[in-house]
Amino acid sequence: MRIAIVSEGFRPYVGGVETRYTKLAERLSRRHDVDVITLLHDIHASEDEVPAEESCGRLRVFRIRVDGKYFLRDGTRSLSGVKEFSRRCVESLRKNDYDVVLVSEWPLLHILYLRKRTDHRMIVDWHEVWGKYYWKFGIKGLGGYILEKIVAGLRGIKHMAVSDFTRNRLKKILRVRGDVPVIWNGVDLDEYGEISAVKREFGKIVFFGRFAPHKGIELLIDAFKIVRRSRPEATLHIIGDGPLRDRVTFTASKVDGVQVHLAIPRKKLLEHIKSAWVAAIPSSREGQGISYFEAMAAGTPVIAARSPYNAFSSMARDGEDALIVERERSALAKGILRLLKDEHLWRRLSENGKKFAFRFTWDEIILKLEKVLKDVEESS
Repeated sequence: MRIAIVSEGFRPYVGGVETRYTKLAERLSRRHDVDVITLLHDIHASEDEVPAEESCGRLRVFRIRVDGKYFLRDGTRSLSGVKEFSRRCVESLRKNDYDVVLVSEWPLLHILYLRKRTDHRMIVDWHEVWGKYYWKFGIKGLGGYILEKIVAGLRGIKHMAVSDFTRNRLKKILRVRGDVPVIWNGVDLDEYGEISAVKREFGKIVFFGRFAPHKGIELLIDAFKIVRRSRPEATLHIIGDGPLRDRVTFTASKVDGVQVHLAIPRKKLLEHIKSAWVAAIPSSREGQGISYFEAMAAGTPVIAARSPYNAFSSMARDGEDALIVERERSALAKGILRLLKDEHLWRRLSENGKKFAFRFTWDEIILKLEKVLKDVEESS
């Protein structure tokens, strides 16, 4: 099968979307020809080292550089950048004959371009459904609200979701009919075997992911200030990159014990996760939350924020699989301090977290995805 994957995010950038499509592409390319069409970000710490094109076996990656800023300082996307990315995606897809095109939901507008200007069989991979959440962004949000509904109503495309949570919102809020398969995010068990010798560091707290407003990084830094009052040995490591890079870096520089790590290699990221005592990721929105799974697979207890838009907060058992706290700094600080003081709780979350995460492995997930791709390829 000849497959194209269209996604803003891909390796070497750090984030859930980036990891999802990197892992899916790598595994699909073991049996299929896979092209990835993605964005050459202007937020990478060492962008010159990221090639516009690369290939490895049956996997090819084409990175698109857009003029000007794609992500704005507030974390939203520029309309001009999205339009250029969409247009360039169309140009790339027209150069080859693909059996199926798997398109990430974000940034939505590109799906309309692809649907109108190409005739490939298409699957839209939904991470989140925002619905009325868009309204908080004013006029710009209203555009997203309308666009989300238009994309969900397009005929001749297949919809799939990253979780049951997102699938249910697709059906309830966007009224998507028919079967919506769920293709979860997962963990790579081989990767964790490679870091088995990494030692745990008491007091080390990590956040890893895209530096975006909904991730709650500044909230975590505020909570860490409280933690340091009673645990001065504690450290906070913020790992990733994103549109809020400058803001996060500046804020972190004002707080003792906080370190920011930009654009680190995958193995180094996993070593940080494995050596941490706690992974605190107070995101307000997650379609599933791959970062939580990756921390749990390393045996690192997770703290997540309770939110109606965060799928993980309704999936995990509070106090058994993870700690689910209110999304405010005192509650977050209290959760971190509990895991620094209560060894029995720490061990319970560490052990149960591994069991939770190991239910989701990429090797099993890819078999389900291949069936979805085959069904779409054979449809007319």
